Amino acid sequence: MRNLKPLLIAILTVSTLNGFTQSKSEMTLYVYPPRVDLNWGSPKKLLGSFLGITVGKFLSSGAEVESVSDFGETFGINSQYRSTMGHTIAHIQCQLTNGKTFDRWTSFSGQDFTEVDKKNMLQDKLGMGTLFYDYRDGHIISGDENKLRLIYYKARKHKTARGTRESGKPKYMTFKISSEKCDNIHEMVSFYEGFHFNAKSTSISQLEAKSDQNVLFFTVNLDPYDSFVARKKDASARVGGGCAPYGAALVKMAGYFDASFEKLWRREIMISEKLIGGIPDGNSGELRRIPLKEILFGSLGNSWDYSSEGYKNRPMVIYDPALIWNFVGDVQFCLENSTSVDCPPLVKQWMKDQKVTISMGKVKTMSDVRDFEKYETDMKGHIRKVTRTEKTRVDISGIELK
Repeated sequence: MRNLKPLLIAILTVSTLNGFTQSKSEMTLYVYPPRVDLNWGSPKKLLGSFLGITVGKFLSSGAEVESVSDFGETFGINSQYRSTMGHTIAHIQCQLTNGKTFDRWTSFSGQDFTEVDKKNMLQDKLGMGTLFYDYRDGHIISGDENKLRLIYYKARKHKTARGTRESGKPKYMTFKISSEKCDNIHEMVSFYEGFHFNAKSTSISQLEAKSDQNVLFFTVNLDPYDSFVARKKDASARVGGGCAPYGAALVKMAGYFDASFEKLWRREIMISEKLIGGIPDGNSGELRRIPLKEILFGSLGNSWDYSSEGYKNRPMVIYDPALIWNFVGDVQFCLENSTSVDCPPLVKQWMKDQKVTISMGKVKTMSDVRDFEKYETDMKGHIRKVTRTEKTRVDISGIELK
């Protein structure tokens, strides 16, 4: 029996390690909606939503929360962080076929050079054409910034598809993945990380000087999955996308993407060319210029469609973080209320069609402890600067597919 002891210990050790590896062989997609519900009813209302959130960002009195990215660069977000469009973030923990562990926090971002937006809106007068603009500063956020975005996110209550109001806190979906799928995800993430540039030392003119093939575009005109596949076949193919499309691309690489997501996760808006600057005018041939004030304060911003006046419509199709966030909430509702008529039919059908088990996930708690400098008034009315240690925490609910 004594001779069997080392063998038993070895078997138990391998079993434990395998069990640990399997339990961590997963990808979690986190998502949160915009600070407030965006009003897509008209161009004027949408721009009003954007401006409201943007003004709130500038007026927020939060402190800078700093950390270091996987690229070894410092970054900071506001402790009162809020987002205009929402965001998707993936945490991948899986074992590659070579036995190594791949552990990465990753998300897609861009449109960080304010001078480009000013030029588009005020100088070139692109109007709603800015929605189709190819920004050259697309990049991957890798590391702790992703976690801090989840922890410090400040969102108001949002109206769900069922008509109820719910806190805009992040939600998640966890997918169990194989080593082969882990290889595929690793390949895609590594490819997009290859476009990294130091945001603090790189100017927009330096990015503009690069060839299209050496730039990661932040745009609705390219899909991260499709352009990744295209680049494999054609070295000249442009690549790019946005945060939610990148999340959807990772779900495709994990093997969980469903055709119904095209309806459940995507938003399609038909935008009249009358609203789009920077394109040739049908009559004069000159580039159309659309002053921002005509959309915000004039009648032009009252409608997306001017086909009755002879203008063509251009489709804008985007994966929307708000819709993905709503989807997770709907699945949670359906899991808890399987017989309710308020369970959306398309979501209910998706749940029925899945060959894996869908269940409520455990609440994921994340926290961060920081020393913040604040100004306080003492009993004598004197204002003094003090340092306070604060713990910021978020509890994130979600679903699991295993």
